[in-house]
Amino acid sequence: MGPGTEGDVRAATWRRRARHLAAAALAAVAGCATPGPTVAPPPAPEIRELRADAVSRCRLLGPVEASHANAGSVALNDLEAVETVRSRVAKLGGNAFLVNRRDSGMWRTVIQADAYLCPSWEPVPGLPPG
Repeated sequence: MGPGTEGDVRAATWRRRARHLAAAALAAVAGCATPGPTVAPPPAPEIRELRADAVSRCRLLGPVEASHANAGSVALNDLEAVETVRSRVAKLGGNAFLVNRRDSGMWRTVIQADAYLCPSWEPVPGLPPG
């Protein structure tokens, strides 16, 4: 072995150990950040938006209002506001809502609606109910 070889071997060994140690530390941190098994949330009840001519078969539960702002677009604000309306209708024990007013703009959407409890069946067009 020539001069300096022993120092080169020690340096290479030290670098190799440092890399292994860094990889082990990274694996340990990544293992902590990895989410565990996920549990699916309970299925949301079917909350549907009604047309004005469909509320005659339903029982009015009360008004609900929701707004959402700064989602990045009018469509996203509207989507988030509708999901909030659905959630509030479910809390009232309803399964449907009729939008009375919808104000959508670039920065904010406001929805005012009435919550209803409707029969779970849909009538066949042209046949009398019952």
